[in-house]
Amino acid sequence: MSRRPQLGLFDPRPEPSLPAATVFDGPSKTSRDAARSKRPTAGSDEARVMFALLDRPDTDDGVEERLSMRHQNCSARRRSLVLKGIVASTGRTRKTRSGRKAQVWEVTPEGREVAKKVGYTNTGEVSEREKKRIRDRMGKV
Repeated sequence: MSRRPQLGLFDPRPEPSLPAATVFDGPSKTSRDAARSKRPTAGSDEARVMFALLDRPDTDDGVEERLSMRHQNCSARRRSLVLKGIVASTGRTRKTRSGRKAQVWEVTPEGREVAKKVGYTNTGEVSEREKKRIRDRMGKV
């Protein structure tokens, strides 16, 4: 077995050869199909995540548990809310069910304004009828 000579700290490094499969080529067809199939309920799921975070700041794991929502769906909806400026990190972490630390998320002041616009007027219990109306409106925000 031949050994390559050890390179010095400032010696040029050879280009790594990566298999073609590791090159990111954009979302796969199955990912695009999944996103397309989720589109009709994404707004109402965003509203559910926003409601949960209005009640109290939490980790994705905490919101998933409280809403009985799958991780992929919950984290995608929270990410969408972050990109819209409705939710932001508190800068704190909290342990998840697995014992690992995770970011704690909260609704921003701008997010509270959005919540008011779509009819969320209190931080207590909201009737199912009101939640449905707000979810419908969230799909348009």
